[in-house]
Amino acid sequence: MYYVGWSLEAAALALREKQFAFEVVTTSPVKKTGAGPGPLYVVRQREKEDGSYSLVVAAKMEKEVQ
Repeated sequence: MYYVGWSLEAAALALREKQFAFEVVTTSPVKKTGAGPGPLYVVRQREKEDGSYSLVVAAKMEKEVQ
């Protein structure tokens, strides 16, 4: 299954329902301004050799106004 673009909440729920083990790695931009405080989204996924998933998640970026 492909979880990139899903909210962390939805992806975690789907993985738990299928009884897949997973880990969550949170990342953030170098320039921390613009990172929204809202929900986290899956930006990368990897299936490990043991069949578990590694999900890299990040907060949605807000528009930068200049």
